Amino acid sequence: MADKEECEGSEDETAKHDDGRIVRIEELRGTRFVIDIDRAHLQNTRFMAEYDIATRQVSEYVNGIVNKGWPAEEMWESIRDPAQVIRDECEDVFSKLALGSDDYQGRPFSDLCRMRTYHIDFEKREAGWLDVIVRDGKVYAPGFGIRPLPTTELPASCKDVKQIEASQVMIMESEGYPAHGKVEVDGVVRWLKPRSYESVDFDRELPILVQVQQLRQQGSRMRVSNLAGLVLCEQTVVAMLLDNIIPSAEGGQLLDEGLWELHDRHAQWESQVRRSVEELHSHDIVWGDVNAGNVFIDKEYNAWVIDFGGMNNPDFVDDDKRETKEGDWQGVQRMFGEWLPERYAEIRQAKG
Repeated sequence: MADKEECEGSEDETAKHDDGRIVRIEELRGTRFVIDIDRAHLQNTRFMAEYDIATRQVSEYVNGIVNKGWPAEEMWESIRDPAQVIRDECEDVFSKLALGSDDYQGRPFSDLCRMRTYHIDFEKREAGWLDVIVRDGKVYAPGFGIRPLPTTELPASCKDVKQIEASQVMIMESEGYPAHGKVEVDGVVRWLKPRSYESVDFDRELPILVQVQQLRQQGSRMRVSNLAGLVLCEQTVVAMLLDNIIPSAEGGQLLDEGLWELHDRHAQWESQVRRSVEELHSHDIVWGDVNAGNVFIDKEYNAWVIDFGGMNNPDFVDDDKRETKEGDWQGVQRMFGEWLPERYAEIRQAKG
């Protein structure tokens, strides 16, 4: 049976272990299932045969995409998902135990931090069939890849940040991935970013946003994400709250096609981003992951710098310049000197 540590930080994904075990995590209607499959004990079963066939077909199709130009979008029309083989085996259990809802709108964020968790084992019986054995059910664990950080492990600079209980944070959006997005706290709309399986990004961004917050208190007016607080569940940090930036009518991220057509504003946005980066650098803060998804245009058509999780998008910043000031400037130049003009030209050409 998989232990808790193995399962945290994953959602709806499959992990293969060196000992041949397969651990699959499913989150369904507010319930978390950790499915532990021991290949060595399940040989010569119908299930294992179907799973191995599906796995082999996936490998063959991926090879076809890479080497033969097969259409990636048709992959699941042609073959069976190995994960679905596992789901089908557990269908009766899911129906009986997953009694909640996948609609999280209007529910507290704490519901995602404490999901009822069942462990499932497969046991071989006669004629190659399986018994599905359910264990636990009294265990509660974070869902959606949330990785709690004990408050005692917060960096010293972050210990005075306002703290809000997860039960007071209400989820506003019902579609898509509910662990991040717009939330309401005491009647105010905020943007929530969980400390998830990408916890390294969270841990890099938090001290930077605290430093930016301090600079604002000293009079800085740079347009950069503003930290509004930390979300706690049982004395652990599970998310951060940011001020919600209302997007322009044409879109928010610079990736939105509606913004590409606003050619008269492109120079303004470049200037605003450059000023923000200059001020960040003057305080030895590196933006890091410079790309069009991390420039946000607000309702007044001003450009904001967002996301300090680090790493790099090689379309904008070369790997050898990752998380450096030089990389920031390379990314800004490529974004406004190459990428955005090319997108504008594409739009113009498409319209004739």
